[in-house]
Amino acid sequence: MNLEEITVRLLDRQRATLQFVTLDEIRIGFRFRHTAIEDRWYLWLIATDNAVIAGPLKMLGGVDVFEPYKYDPRVPPGQLFTFSADREPPTAETIDGDAKVYYRSTVA
Repeated sequence: MNLEEITVRLLDRQRATLQFVTLDEIRIGFRFRHTAIEDRWYLWLIATDNAVIAGPLKMLGGVDVFEPYKYDPRVPPGQLFTFSADREPPTAETIDGDAKVYYRSTVA
């Protein structure tokens, strides 16, 4: 099993981003959006044709975002989760700093 850190590309004061990555040979888009009311990050899973696979999904520390979609062939077979040193959900200041998004491959 490999663990890959996914860098969330945000510009200063930007509260949303769309980026495509390839994980276990499957191309998928991540749309991250921050809500100031809750100070939480949400994620949309985007197919290569820009169709929404799932979302909004609240980013919670240590929770596998892909689990409910593991049988969808458009979703990589591994685990996607966020983790921070204080085990708290990522906030506006931590998603690209202390809180990281990781993909754990299940492909041997």
